[in-house]
Amino acid sequence: MPGALVADGGEVTHVKAHLVIPVDASGAGDTFDGAFAARLLPGATAAEAATPRSFP
Repeated sequence: MPGALVADGGEVTHVKAHLVIPVDASGAGDTFDGAFAARLLPGATAAEAATPRSFP
């Protein structure tokens, strides 16, 4: 089950990962953590912050 389990209060949500062909996973966790924190700061819920997004 690829993705992330996010606990927020008493609720646990599974957030699916994008399917990709990995080339190099170095820094993947750090990148996820930074993006997660950047989305939490302006007020996103934990589940929203963990959801993969693309920006134009």
